[in-house]
Amino acid sequence: ATSTTTRTATATPSQTPTPSITPSPTSYPVIGIIPNLNRHPKDVRVEPSTNRVWAPARDTNEVYIIDGASLAILQQIAVGRAPFDVAIVPSRQRAYVTNFGSYNPPPFDGAHAPSLSVIDTESLNIIREVAVGDEPHGVVVDPAGQRLFVLNTAQDCISVVRSDPGAETHQLSAGRGPWAAALSGDG
Repeated sequence: ATSTTTRTATATPSQTPTPSITPSPTSYPVIGIIPNLNRHPKDVRVEPSTNRVWAPARDTNEVYIIDGASLAILQQIAVGRAPFDVAIVPSRQRAYVTNFGSYNPPPFDGAHAPSLSVIDTESLNIIREVAVGDEPHGVVVDPAGQRLFVLNTAQDCISVVRSDPGAETHQLSAGRGPWAAALSGDG
């Protein structure tokens, strides 16, 4: 018989510039501390096929790629302003990072516009930036990896983005301030 243990961890900022990995629920032991990770890591995701952890860091406008075994920082990728969430599609070798954008109301200049960074998970290079609605927070991908749903909190809508070619096709109306979402198994 084979047994498996599932542990989930979330990054939480501490009083020092070094956040720690804190298990959830709290009955699990702390599995490690990631040194030199700047403050405010957001929705952390694990890439199962490589055991890499993707941690968007809002304060530095980067995504940290971390080795899940050693907890060493492998790479920092500069993305748009104030990254919040990441979705990974292993079958397409893509990661998608929501960038909140400027903390000022529209109109935005190009450097501070809300966006979705598309990253090749093999080369760790940004492929493109996709324009989405105002204050994108959450992002989920359909099971086939063909459509992304980006939750635009300030606009009360959801951007629907085709993963190929990587462009917003339309927006869906949502309730007030959509923040996070999940899809059913059948998409």
